Amino acid sequence: MAGEVVGYLLFGTATSLTMLYVSRLVAGASSGNIGAAQAYIADISSPRERTRSFGLLGAAVSVGFLFGPAMGGFLVSSTSLAGVCRGGAGRR
Repeated sequence: MAGEVVGYLLFGTATSLTMLYVSRLVAGASSGNIGAAQAYIADISSPRERTRSFGLLGAAVSVGFLFGPAMGGFLVSSTSLAGVCRGGAGRR
């Protein structure tokens, strides 16, 4: 997860196309979280509870997809990053 954080921070602060490609490479190379979580759930859950556990994992991921962009939008609108996101970063 730390690798993904580094990749996305690099993506957000990139000033060239090469930096964007490198950031996506870093984030992609360290993005095996869902597979690892599913393997862990399969290992610790009894066969009877496995379906419920996978459902909870799916729900958690879905909630992240739902609220993540909304939280990002709120944080950008309430901080000094709003100028950067409106196109100020790429103009030099």
